[in-house]
Amino acid sequence: MDPHLRRIYLTAAAIALAASAVSLAWRDSRVTFGVVAGVAVTVVPFATWHWIVGHTGERRARRKPLVLAVVVVKYAVLAGAMWLLFRYRLVNPYGFGAGLAAGPMAVLGALTVKPGKD
Repeated sequence: MDPHLRRIYLTAAAIALAASAVSLAWRDSRVTFGVVAGVAVTVVPFATWHWIVGHTGERRARRKPLVLAVVVVKYAVLAGAMWLLFRYRLVNPYGFGAGLAAGPMAVLGALTVKPGKD
């Protein structure tokens, strides 16, 4: 795996862990679960996109239907998961929103760091 992508994923995981630890102050598991779910919904598309692009390679024209199917299924699963989380009130909406904000911060933060310049 590309070291830069690894840095993005590890940064997202670290921010998810930190945000979850901070959310424990509310003493409500729905807030913590909301933060974790929000980060997961944000980071999963980036992580799976790396796999999709890696498997298309040089044969992109022939694999377009496969890539399209994988992307549609991926987003359908994410939408279904979000529906279940909110339908059965498993997550706090504010915690979920905080997680949605933490995910892009992790990705953008990791993208601004130049590889090899630690």
